[in-house]
Amino acid sequence: MDKKPIFNKITIGNLRTTDQVYELNDLYQIEDFAISIKELKDKNDFYKNYKKEKMKDINDAIKVNNNKIDFLKAIIRETIKNKSDTKTVHFPGTGKITIKKNKDKWECQDEDAVIQYFSKKYPDSKVIKEKKEIKINKKELDKNLDAMEKNGEIEEVKDFVIKEEREDSVAIKWDKDYSKDVEDVDNIQIEVPIKDTEEDLETKIPVKDVESDINTDPDDTDFDTLDF
Repeated sequence: MDKKPIFNKITIGNLRTTDQVYELNDLYQIEDFAISIKELKDKNDFYKNYKKEKMKDINDAIKVNNNKIDFLKAIIRETIKNKSDTKTVHFPGTGKITIKKNKDKWECQDEDAVIQYFSKKYPDSKVIKEKKEIKINKKELDKNLDAMEKNGEIEEVKDFVIKEEREDSVAIKWDKDYSKDVEDVDNIQIEVPIKDTEEDLETKIPVKDVESDINTDPDDTDFDTLDF
């Protein structure tokens, strides 16, 4: 019995409703995810131009689209990490997708303690910015904490700073000859040809009703922001 391809019946919006990041079955499938990201970013450009007239509504819509972009990028990241020997995948005529290492950043848990510590021990470090009120220069703080970590001094500040590990980022560079009109990615069917049967797919991708409409409400709370 021939296998029946069914993945092309499921929109990327349907996949997002599962809110689960997983690797795809084949590396070439991420091209449609990259195209969807471009369409979402094109929609964001339109929203930003219209922002002055409907500021709050547009901000909410942009936030929803950014959450969707983060989710799609998480799928791409996991697929490249597990299916590719390199961190860059190029789709001729579409673009190049690269996994980049994000620099970890430090998070202040007690700003007063940070200010007191660096004011006394490193008064010339530029970590502390003095204007009308004392504030922490986060960029300079990161530099100093990185240096302290290398020098074995980080234990001195461990009670009021914590290091936040960040996921690798996904960078997409579109080919010059690639152009695609903005489409409503919440309603369009994105076709991704694969060889899995319906039985195979059910064991890999938990999907809700594939024929259901996608909720385009800007207040959609199904998606958490994914860190890239």
